[in-house]
Amino acid sequence: AVHTHTTASSSHLVLLPMTLLPSENPLPLAAGVALAFALAWRHYSRTVAKHVAALEALSKRVEQLAPELRSEPSDGGLQAPIQREAPVRRTPSAFSPTILPAEGGRVSASEQQTAALCVVVFGAINMDVKATAEVSTWPEHDVSCKGRFEQSAGGKGANEAVALARLGVPVSLVGRVGDDESGSFLLSALRSERVDVSGTLRLGRTGTAVHIVTKDDSRKFNVTCLEANGELDRTDVQRAVALVRQKESGERRVVVLLQLEVSPVLSRQLVKKVGERCLVALKPSPLASDESKRQARLLLDERVDLCFVAESEALQLLDDEGGEETLICTLSQAERAAEAMLRRWPRLQTVVVTFAAGHLLCENSSSGGWLGAAPQDETPHARGSPSLVRRRVESLAGSSPPARRRMESL
Repeated sequence: AVHTHTTASSSHLVLLPMTLLPSENPLPLAAGVALAFALAWRHYSRTVAKHVAALEALSKRVEQLAPELRSEPSDGGLQAPIQREAPVRRTPSAFSPTILPAEGGRVSASEQQTAALCVVVFGAINMDVKATAEVSTWPEHDVSCKGRFEQSAGGKGANEAVALARLGVPVSLVGRVGDDESGSFLLSALRSERVDVSGTLRLGRTGTAVHIVTKDDSRKFNVTCLEANGELDRTDVQRAVALVRQKESGERRVVVLLQLEVSPVLSRQLVKKVGERCLVALKPSPLASDESKRQARLLLDERVDLCFVAESEALQLLDDEGGEETLICTLSQAERAAEAMLRRWPRLQTVVVTFAAGHLLCENSSSGGWLGAAPQDETPHARGSPSLVRRRVESLAGSSPPARRRMESL
């Protein structure tokens, strides 16, 4: 007598006691044993068949994925080790969490390699040190107070390179870090973000930016110690030019991204050497002195295709054309500033103004357009100016994740 007992977790074959069978006749006993083994074999053969089917399906899936996982054979004919991509969601980065994207993780290496353009950033790499004081206002005399201490990777060039890499753009960073522990930390952090640092040199001490802020973040005092960033010279310009030439050999469009945290004189030399095929983008920051404003204007005079300006920077660059305004707060003010910049610097193709309401992008009609926007997103300029044919405004405040992703790609 055989009984199959099934539970939620497993199936058991139970052989019931056969002592009730007559012992003088061995046939019923033999029949019972044979039946038991037959049912047991049927039960376990079905289980094995299921496992075999699952293994065959898995084998087929591995064969389908194998070409994507294998790297190209090396020169010696041996198969190189399989390079597996890191998971999209990783441990927190050494860079500030405010760098885009704010949510949604990072793109994969394969997505980064298929981007339509690549960027060479020529800028500063710093160790950022932030002290948040437990006070709301600055004291009028020398005092001591308690607070919180934070340390992260930073620098205008490094931050922009990381933001671009997270958005899927292949990016190389040309700059300098110190031959010290901070320099090793920064290079490791940049590599983990898939930023190419082959053009970054190690020498001296790493640049450091010290930020002292009040507890409500209403007041801030920044001190930037250039150190290695202040040691850039013509050899760094040559490395940047070599990277641009190397990337121009492919089908991607190359953009050189500049700021004012490293020597603007070297940035102007780089602009002269890269050639017309390369696009030049400028973030004129920091504008801390009259000399920095003068250098930014010289760069715009030399050649800049795309300029990103914040709410105060546009008016500082325009200076006498900005009127009595000191800060851009409204859309109409942002439009006036963008129009004035395109008028003052004819080579400028695109201006992006960032202000409290969001971002305004304006283009020159002869530029061919950076937006690629849908027709409903394209509107003529409110004042009928023939030079501005497209504009788009995106707001960060209260925007949904899809809207925020659209703005990040913009």
